[in-house]
Amino acid sequence: MTKFKQQDQQAIVNILLRYWEEISAIEQEFALRVGAGDMRPRIDYFHDAIRAYTTEHKSKDMESRLAVEQLAYDLRCLRYLATMPLASITHDTHNLSPQSLPAVIAPGLVETSKRIDRETKMRLTELYEQYGVLFASLLRETVNNDHYERSETINEDVTLINQIIAAIEGSLSAQEVASLAVHLKDPHIRQEIMSLLPAMKGKSLHQLNGLIARLKSEQQRKDRELKNVDLSHHNYSTTQLMLYESAREMLMKMAAQGMNLVGQFVESTLRQGQQGRGR
Repeated sequence: MTKFKQQDQQAIVNILLRYWEEISAIEQEFALRVGAGDMRPRIDYFHDAIRAYTTEHKSKDMESRLAVEQLAYDLRCLRYLATMPLASITHDTHNLSPQSLPAVIAPGLVETSKRIDRETKMRLTELYEQYGVLFASLLRETVNNDHYERSETINEDVTLINQIIAAIEGSLSAQEVASLAVHLKDPHIRQEIMSLLPAMKGKSLHQLNGLIARLKSEQQRKDRELKNVDLSHHNYSTTQLMLYESAREMLMKMAAQGMNLVGQFVESTLRQGQQGRGR
């Protein structure tokens, strides 16, 4: 796989910035806003991810903005706007489900300050297509890393919860259970288990059924989270491929203009998506 230097990635960021500036100008002129109280141009919602990506010391909110579920949703929205450039997309937590499509409002319901001419509409379609394919490529490694690390963490916690349940059912001491619980990555369930351990002393297995049921419920929740993370990763890959297929002509034009880096970068990240992390 081609290895790209930091200055190559910065070149892609700079191109995205130029697209953002042009899209933003059009959307401000025609009042195409994020919505739900956010009066910024729609493109700012997506460019928040680029800002988070380029920030060296990320806050928790920035890290959350770069989660695989969020970025997979972003990509579906970008592809939708490339085909329906006047649509309004409502952003909420429900929409981040990998099974759901972007929630949209019909183009006729979008509040605009004036009618958009055909040429501007076509340009907006082209810009969203170009922005989308580069957005997908730049954040491909981030998506892969988040998917891999979180899958590994969830699997480790599920294994530990199994061992903790077996330890409780095997009448091991609270201290022995604690020695397992301390390795849980999830701070909330770890703290909950540790706070309940003193109450284990002298309790029968029947009396500990509530704790066991709570642990099994947490295990099921983590299984659902893992499925969601896996499906979001898959959706990101398939949407990236669809964006690439629709942007082939654009990439060829850029190559003809001496911008071979863009095509190489995009194609390399597509291979990265297909190969995954070798799991």
